[in-house]
Amino acid sequence: MRHTAFIPKDLTEEIKLFTFGRDSFYLKDLATLGVAFGFFLACSTFVNGWFLIPYYLAAAVVSVYLILPAKKTNPGKRNWEAILLMLANGRSTVFMLNPVRDKGVSILWALSAKEEYADEPES
Repeated sequence: MRHTAFIPKDLTEEIKLFTFGRDSFYLKDLATLGVAFGFFLACSTFVNGWFLIPYYLAAAVVSVYLILPAKKTNPGKRNWEAILLMLANGRSTVFMLNPVRDKGVSILWALSAKEEYADEPES
């Protein structure tokens, strides 16, 4: 009896389960759906019985949205990955790519100097 083995070309290559049209369904998508289903199932105990059907429909729509690719915002990533990147991004740190100079002093230097000399009295 012959067994066919799946040998990936790269260690980071995703395992494709099946293809429909232009889109493919990967093992990572199946795991995402499983986690989302478990989360929504655990939270369904807090939903009133009258709203269970709309709750499960909304959960299915949200789950499918999460595994769709984020083509415009983050190419190569899925929506759930783009959302995690957005939440993990430090919004308090902003780096200027092209420093603006005013009277020969860089704005970045002025901001860092202001923090250093905050204890000194202004003259």
